[in-house]
Amino acid sequence: MACWGGRIAGTVVGRFAGVGVESSRAPGDLADGLTPYLVSDVLHILAAAAAAYFAVRLTATQRDKAPHGPYGKPAGSAPVPAL
Repeated sequence: MACWGGRIAGTVVGRFAGVGVESSRAPGDLADGLTPYLVSDVLHILAAAAAAYFAVRLTATQRDKAPHGPYGKPAGSAPVPAL
């Protein structure tokens, strides 16, 4: 899923950003080292948005299927007669 990929990528980029900031000596180097942190934060935000989208779609799917029960017919099929 995209949300896990984005989270892992954000974490990896954040770790590399930490190394870059720790090794910076001049203010210009520090600014260059902070850019990966920005990328890491954007990746985490995108991962959170993908997870929220997945949760909303999963909930909608469950709401669509819940009235039919675990062995129910699809919505377009003929109704089952009552006994």
